[in-house]
Amino acid sequence: MTTKIMEDGDTFGQEIEVLVEVSPELIRQVWSKFPEAAFPLDTSTFYQLWDLKAKEIKAKIEGTGLQNVILQGPEDRTKDKAVEYGNWQITHDNTIDNHKVQEGVYTDHSDHEHKIRWIGVEIKTPIFHYFNDDWRGQIDKVWSVLDSIRMPHVQLYKDCDTHVHYSRKSWSGGESRDVDMKKEGPVMPLRQLQPLAFFAHYIQPAFNDLVVEGWRDSIYSKPNTLVTDVNTGATLPDFSDFQACWNTISGTKSTRELYEMVCWEDSDYRRRENIITKHWKWNFKGLRWQTIEFRQMPPSLNSKDSQIWVDYTVACIRKGMSIDCEALDRCANTAAINQYFGLNKSPHRKEDLEVLFADQGLNDSFWKGLYSRMTALKDLPMPQQNTQKKSDEQRGVL
Repeated sequence: MTTKIMEDGDTFGQEIEVLVEVSPELIRQVWSKFPEAAFPLDTSTFYQLWDLKAKEIKAKIEGTGLQNVILQGPEDRTKDKAVEYGNWQITHDNTIDNHKVQEGVYTDHSDHEHKIRWIGVEIKTPIFHYFNDDWRGQIDKVWSVLDSIRMPHVQLYKDCDTHVHYSRKSWSGGESRDVDMKKEGPVMPLRQLQPLAFFAHYIQPAFNDLVVEGWRDSIYSKPNTLVTDVNTGATLPDFSDFQACWNTISGTKSTRELYEMVCWEDSDYRRRENIITKHWKWNFKGLRWQTIEFRQMPPSLNSKDSQIWVDYTVACIRKGMSIDCEALDRCANTAAINQYFGLNKSPHRKEDLEVLFADQGLNDSFWKGLYSRMTALKDLPMPQQNTQKKSDEQRGVL
């Protein structure tokens, strides 16, 4: 049976990682308090500078009529959730700048070299209802601020991403969480979660063809797994056998089992400590808070980028949840599954996404805009984290 997805329950939140320039005046303010400070700043001095910059951004966003809060660290996130999730947030993310003020050199149009210093901030939206167009206007307002202060050099954004969390009101009817996924409250019904997990796996080659190279594989958005034994990590012999993939996914008996299947951690340390990680392309850890997170998106450099990635994520999840599970059960092989989705062969080109999402309201203008953004980002260097992998014990649990 095809699941009918109503248009009154889709909610989302977006995380935008951006680099903002640090003015000499702001640096002088820090030096007035810490005259011995040198670059790179130590962690304590860095937070002083970060806080000053965050307050500047906060005032500018408030000037657009939008309320926002500064959440510098985990201790700030114990505040009233209605305040936290009902407002725009300015947060610090140490995966962007590693507690340092970054320094570089650029040449302007007159061939004069200038030293620049910048820091990374993460801007989080409130929880929005997707089918309320007001969210687009709010994102436009915030980007009117970010456009005036962000670093314009695309080459600097190799450590930045865009993340979108999605949830639905109707998920309150799902099974109860088990103790390992957190006790309170229900989660998304398993029979909606299974086709979504399958669809994410099914379209992955096509999305990799779309996205710029550095975001095809990163330690902060690792490829989702598909293991047949969560104790040993054994996998299917052929991931392109989508009929076997569906049978494996649809055979799960709980959200915890499905999570471990598609987000299986190959780190002995994390498994030993029962640590639930989030660094997957599709992060199902969010089921603890009734959300699914898509993390594979490259940095947003303007309001159009932000809105495109929201539209794509919502379309992908709505499509996945609407899949007819019984129809997939009847498919005898991969060819039959491809036929169900209107394809002659398994998706592997970005153009296949247009066919798959044809019923999700993504028009020609959307796809042209998305392809154009990927072209604009083609000069992004490979993220540093791809070549700096460390053990969990060395880098700590993020």
